Amino acid sequence: MSIMYIKVSHRYIELLFVRKLFLVLLSDIMFIQQIQASILLEHQDYLFELDMINYSDTINNPLISKASSSSVLFEGGRKDFSVKFLHQLNKFVEDSSQFSQGVSASFVGCIDDVLLLAGGANFPDIPAEKGGSKMYYKDVYAASIAGDTLLSWQKVGELPQPIAYGFSVSIPGGVVCVGGMNEDGPVSTVFRLSVENGELGVENLPSLPFTLENMSGCLVHNKLYVVGGNRNGKASNTFCCLNLEKPSEGWVELSPFPGMPRTQPVCAAQKSETGEMAIYLWGGFSAASPDMEASLSTDGYKYLLESDEWVPLSSPTNARGEMVSLGGGVAAAVGDSLIVCMGGVNKDIFLQALRNPAPDYLSHPVEWYKFNKDLLVYNVFSREWQTIYTSSNLARAGAVVVPYKNSFFYINGEVKPGVRTPTIVRIDF
Repeated sequence: MSIMYIKVSHRYIELLFVRKLFLVLLSDIMFIQQIQASILLEHQDYLFELDMINYSDTINNPLISKASSSSVLFEGGRKDFSVKFLHQLNKFVEDSSQFSQGVSASFVGCIDDVLLLAGGANFPDIPAEKGGSKMYYKDVYAASIAGDTLLSWQKVGELPQPIAYGFSVSIPGGVVCVGGMNEDGPVSTVFRLSVENGELGVENLPSLPFTLENMSGCLVHNKLYVVGGNRNGKASNTFCCLNLEKPSEGWVELSPFPGMPRTQPVCAAQKSETGEMAIYLWGGFSAASPDMEASLSTDGYKYLLESDEWVPLSSPTNARGEMVSLGGGVAAAVGDSLIVCMGGVNKDIFLQALRNPAPDYLSHPVEWYKFNKDLLVYNVFSREWQTIYTSSNLARAGAVVVPYKNSFFYINGEVKPGVRTPTIVRIDF
């Protein structure tokens, strides 16, 4: 496993407080970078301090210190930030040479201080570019994340069947897993995972009324929402919810989002500028069908829960003014006004592959695919995007993000089509 930490601390108007860098004393420290930037919230500033840590098997490497400084324009002024990071390597899940290569589209969540990772898919033997077969997993691993910098994974059980490309969310005492697919096709199953005394528990919940995979979702007031995805094998504008307090009522279909259908969009629940809770949706794509050309979306919508209304949102843009496709990426809410987004395919390269795939599409080097390298933050009050950090370590598709207290874990995914990474990123705020 390689793990990278991005630490984010708070800056209040009355008092500037920056946490000291949390550095692991290891003999093979190679490189250090620290990032600081602030984003104006409704009533306070957040000061982001990002420490990126990987673990290397190289011994006695000399300390190489390098720093850079720049500034970012935010509402209320220009804020300086500096960058430092360090590199090292380690292994992911050591008891499985196939799983340890990293997986995409797994079920992930937190149960108290335990990070749970279940299922996923990769190409463990023959690479995809050479015609290899995708393998789906049913293994479930757990690792303690309370006050520890290294993750020690233990297998706690297995899913009822191999599965990937569904949606999962943490709830008190468990992780709810929705839909997905495996080598036999898409599924409609929904279940809750729990772990007690090191043993995995699986509780069935009401199934979806259709198969659904490659969707996104979020949790709002104990209601589980899923959006987009391939519905019965076809890209859709699906939007439905399950009340976890009244699961016997089953899934309820809601007003579908407008525009083109979307698979692998990003989604997060956050307040709107009026203070009303909303569900935010960006990105996604749709493969060609007999009645529709392949499409890729960069723009988004927010769904206002109280008024049952979808409102258009502009496309994410990076610091270079370029529109960013978040399809295949992740999103998560921070505080009462921010949404953090990472990863995603390059809109031009991927759309060309959808519409007219070249025979050598899978054989290019990682850099050719230009996955999104920016850590982007959307402020719901100012309706503006900010680029907080840029690194190839964030350039992935099919990764999963899971909240834990004042942190996020950004887990695995692929660095190019068919090639997974075992890297895990931790973002503390």
